[in-house]
Amino acid sequence: IRPQVIILDIGLKAGGDLDALGLVRMIRAESPDSATILVCPANEPQRSEPFMDEGALECLVEPLAKEGFERVWHKLLTRFPELRPPELPRAKAARRPRGNSQ
Repeated sequence: IRPQVIILDIGLKAGGDLDALGLVRMIRAESPDSATILVCPANEPQRSEPFMDEGALECLVEPLAKEGFERVWHKLLTRFPELRPPELPRAKAARRPRGNSQ
């Protein structure tokens, strides 16, 4: 499996000696085109720095907020333009009611 987008909690313990940072390194080595988005606690945003150095795309800080999602969505659309939803057809201009002209 080679997903395009991976969301990863930085507190993840994958088992054995593999932690979240090791998993990010493994993902980058095996699937360099994948985008990794981190989730980290608000009281420890500095923990995301080594992950960003390893190529993570962005970090969402808990509790999750709209601004964080918008920032990540913008980066994902820049990297994967095919994710952009198709444009909706524009509404036709409303017709003006015809008045009685005398």
